[in-house]
Amino acid sequence: MRWLPMLAVACASLCPASGWAQAASFGELAFVSLRGGEAQIYRRQPDGAILPVTQGPGYSMHPAWSSRGDWAFAQFQGKGTRVLVCEAECQAPRRVSSEPDWQEHSPSWSPDGRSLVYVARPLRGGDTELRLLDIQSGRHEVLLKSPSGVGPDPVSWSRDGMRLVVIAAGSDRKAHAWLIDRADGRSVNLTEPLSPEGALYAQVSPDGRQLAWARQSKGRNPVLLTDVETLETRDLMPGQAVRVESPRWSPDGLHLAVSLRSLRAPDSNGNVVVLRLSDGAQRALTDHPAEDFDPRWSADGSTIYFASLRTGTSLLYEVNSKGGPTRSVSEHKSHDMGAVPRAADLPAPTAPGTDRVARGRIPDFEPVH
Repeated sequence: MRWLPMLAVACASLCPASGWAQAASFGELAFVSLRGGEAQIYRRQPDGAILPVTQGPGYSMHPAWSSRGDWAFAQFQGKGTRVLVCEAECQAPRRVSSEPDWQEHSPSWSPDGRSLVYVARPLRGGDTELRLLDIQSGRHEVLLKSPSGVGPDPVSWSRDGMRLVVIAAGSDRKAHAWLIDRADGRSVNLTEPLSPEGALYAQVSPDGRQLAWARQSKGRNPVLLTDVETLETRDLMPGQAVRVESPRWSPDGLHLAVSLRSLRAPDSNGNVVVLRLSDGAQRALTDHPAEDFDPRWSADGSTIYFASLRTGTSLLYEVNSKGGPTRSVSEHKSHDMGAVPRAADLPAPTAPGTDRVARGRIPDFEPVH
């Protein structure tokens, strides 16, 4: 179901579903919604209220929510897409660069909220850049250049922020998973030696040691697990005729959530499944005739959010990660997509010169070049 994330690029009231008792509090969640006619970012608060974060002109997508409560997102106006950042209330969004001839998208905060990585593509030809912005100093660094694009998914981070994984073109011009190590500055194409067809959905584990990904294939493509140092790889679904999408790590690194489709039933749709990595055991969290896809873990691992076409449009739902009934995040006749749970809170930095970031005031940024 990769057309729905692309819909967000091209482009309230809470109603709990029956069968799930009303909770005392709700997980904080950001997402893109078309409920107002154009794509804008909304958030669900702990009391269940759903409020807008952005508003026109233009439309906004790719929300990123830092552990300190700051926002980053891509906004399309006229002919250009720009990455903007703002503090918790998002009253005065600011661009991360001032370049008129670049398209920017797919922002992602580092786990400590001090850095932002995003993709910049030149309008007049040339390499696409994966850039890192140091929020405190306002300085940019180019982490990776690719002649055939980067993404569209944002980078995934190890818990310590020292390793990043992103999909970008390899020497064969096909999409592959690249590991970027902040400790030594190296960038390694992990999957080109393993998959001539290319790679999909790559995510680095919380400890930075393993890569969960799927091989580009027209047929069976199970979840693969690769040691990032040795490239030793194992199939987590041996012998199973399945296609998977969007493998995502649990916060403790012991499970993966995926959208899984059986190839034995030609008309089957994807359902959300949790894989236990120790033995490959599977727990189906949804079993619905409509497509369920794009699973995301809450910061504490207790809940999985996902999108579904069960109403005829894309809407968001949540389910306990151990199983149980699903509950709708909201109900309306348009589309919601791109769920981003609030990141886990991290201790405020105590080193000198970091107080502005800790208190949420984002300084101005220097030009990229």
